[in-house]
Amino acid sequence: MHRPLIPLLLIVLFAPPALASELLRTVTADGTCERLVIEDVELTAECGTPVTQMHESDGRVAVSAGTGGQAWFGLAGPERILLFYGPGNGDNWTDHAVNQVVVHDNATSTNTIMREATGACIYRDADPGMLITCEAKDVTDSVYALTYRTDGGMSFTF
Repeated sequence: MHRPLIPLLLIVLFAPPALASELLRTVTADGTCERLVIEDVELTAECGTPVTQMHESDGRVAVSAGTGGQAWFGLAGPERILLFYGPGNGDNWTDHAVNQVVVHDNATSTNTIMREATGACIYRDADPGMLITCEAKDVTDSVYALTYRTDGGMSFTF
């Protein structure tokens, strides 16, 4: 299944220069989005992408999910992609702080928004899969949240 590539392709295409560190690897997993909040707006019903974790050469890690559907090469790609960025330890799916949120909004043609934030991404065993919870507030106190339960299937790493 190639659909996990779509969020990554869109992020790479729209990433601002500050996010231009080298991408070392990406891990994606299918499952169920249980909560998605972008800038205080509840979007759980629209959450439709797999969860993705990216590891960069500067040690940062990002977790992302988005709204809308997907098609090969983003022809019907996600409407919004939310990323939680922070320092990582190099391992897949391990807890990390969040110090920046990034939102790309295809629905309104808004360019990528980068905001300083404070929060964390927590990963817990939820047999058969994993429960991923990311929560952060930006400098204006807007809330960003993602709760995603993976289905326990094989993660796709590239």
